[in-house]
Amino acid sequence: YATCAKLVNYPDRSGVAGSQLIPEVAEALPTRSPDGKTYTFTIRPGFRFSPPNDQAVTAQTFKYTIERTLNHRTGSVWDTYFGDVVGADAYMAGKANHISGVTASGNKLTIRLRAPAGDLPARMALPGFCAVPTNTPISSAGERTIPSAGPYYVASYTPGPGVVLLRNPNYHGKRPHHFARIELSVGVPAGRAVSEIEAGTADYTTLDWWDYNITPGLPALAAGLAPRFGPGSAAAAHGRQQYFVTPTLDLEYFFLNTHRTLFSDVRVRQAVNYAIDRRALAATGNAAQALPDTPTDHYLPPGMPGYRAAHVYPLTPDLDKARQLIKAAHAAGRTAVLYTLDFPAALEQAQIVKNDLARIDLQVQIHTLGSTPYWSLLLPNPRAPFDLAYNGWDADYTDPDDFLNLLIVGGAYGPPLRDPVAQRELAAAARLSGPERYLTYGALDLDLARNAAPLAAYGNALNRDFFSARIGCQTYNDTYGMDLAALCTRASSPR
Repeated sequence: YATCAKLVNYPDRSGVAGSQLIPEVAEALPTRSPDGKTYTFTIRPGFRFSPPNDQAVTAQTFKYTIERTLNHRTGSVWDTYFGDVVGADAYMAGKANHISGVTASGNKLTIRLRAPAGDLPARMALPGFCAVPTNTPISSAGERTIPSAGPYYVASYTPGPGVVLLRNPNYHGKRPHHFARIELSVGVPAGRAVSEIEAGTADYTTLDWWDYNITPGLPALAAGLAPRFGPGSAAAAHGRQQYFVTPTLDLEYFFLNTHRTLFSDVRVRQAVNYAIDRRALAATGNAAQALPDTPTDHYLPPGMPGYRAAHVYPLTPDLDKARQLIKAAHAAGRTAVLYTLDFPAALEQAQIVKNDLARIDLQVQIHTLGSTPYWSLLLPNPRAPFDLAYNGWDADYTDPDDFLNLLIVGGAYGPPLRDPVAQRELAAAARLSGPERYLTYGALDLDLARNAAPLAAYGNALNRDFFSARIGCQTYNDTYGMDLAALCTRASSPR
């Protein structure tokens, strides 16, 4: 985020404003053809790459960037997000020299799709489509340093120790860039990082909620920072807050498998949603790391375009309503098979669900697996042998399609919902663009949670960032996290 220049990007803003796409190297958001299959970007002049390259950023730059990123020799992880572009499959398979659906002419870049899709602009804001010079090598080994056209560039990278960023002297855009130099160290244990920040020998660390290595002592470390440096601390009262907790574009939930007899009845799925204690589940965090979440009951997370601050189900159990639904469905006394990971937090969550459902006369059998077999099991397999299964999903990119379409009918990490109406409605929403797209998805989010109930959502993960006393201008962007380019020293704060 600090080094990239893209066609469109997210502003250096916190909250909802930071998740609204704006033009960056493009002069404006792209024009879209009436059939929804062609996007045209107009490139603005004035962007140049960092030394020693100094190339201008042009439409041809972005054509080369896209093709380099998707070239089969790079082993790209971004091919998933470009497969609907005309000619992309043949190019990524090494059967064509260029992507026929990506053309550059003068200051115009045109991208043609095989079918209408309203999320292409959000996909073009992915890190894989940061502008790179047209003489950047293409190889599976990659490059340690590449000139960049954003506020900073990677001056050096050493595997192990980390990265040095320097301010790009050729950058004249609007994004902030207060520090001349930013040094990043990787692999530093959380406890050591916090100690060095308190001592003033380091300036910043993030306490990773998604750490599947389960960093020992991380929950206790985070709990200790909040009262001393968080929003309710004496430091914050004097304008010196150092510890920040912010919602992420994440959802923690349980799949309810509609391909199995028990949850083929929507009333049983709704009963589970009324019966679970979301506050208790959210307090356990995600399955791998016991850092508390914010409770939720529907699917789009705060900060996602289309999100509505509404409730469909109670955060604490409504057992009377749940029992009514179970009785109407004739499901009392049935057994549900629950699959989860063999992590302590996951086992605690499974036990909470088991206890909650026992109170409405549903029995739960808990099966635990290691990470590799577990995630293999959750692939879109209608014959998967579970009724409930834990999953956590963090946005690939900032568009509701990446949650609702992907998780509910796309079958990512779980059997797709058996509901033709929901499938048609989500497919129609995916073709929309602009405000209509997000209004439609916002309504669908609540409607699906209430009337189809394919998931039992319980939490949104939180990001935790800790700074030294000298750092200010903290700006948390929902897509990228803490904004390094926006940070400043408190004495020089432009605010």
